Amino acid sequence: MTEELTAYHEAGHVLIAVYAGARVHSVTVDPDWDDGPERFGDAQISWPEGALNQKAGLEKAVLVALAGPVAEMIHTGDPFHPALVSEWSGDWRQAWQ
Repeated sequence: MTEELTAYHEAGHVLIAVYAGARVHSVTVDPDWDDGPERFGDAQISWPEGALNQKAGLEKAVLVALAGPVAEMIHTGDPFHPALVSEWSGDWRQAWQ
């Protein structure tokens, strides 16, 4: 994954997180703390106390998790399913938790 594509991906997470009421602590396309092959960028967000205890809050968390892959698909024009792209597996797992 290129840095440009990673930037679109992370920006998707951040944009929807802010829109949904979360707080963004940091976003990077090159996290120093994780050189693993599965991780290309990272967005650290938090939710207000109790925000994820309600159905609407959980739905927002799912939207944020899938916003990165969707931003990539919009940018590239490729209609991939998030479950089928290995780089998106963490986002897909987070959406299903």
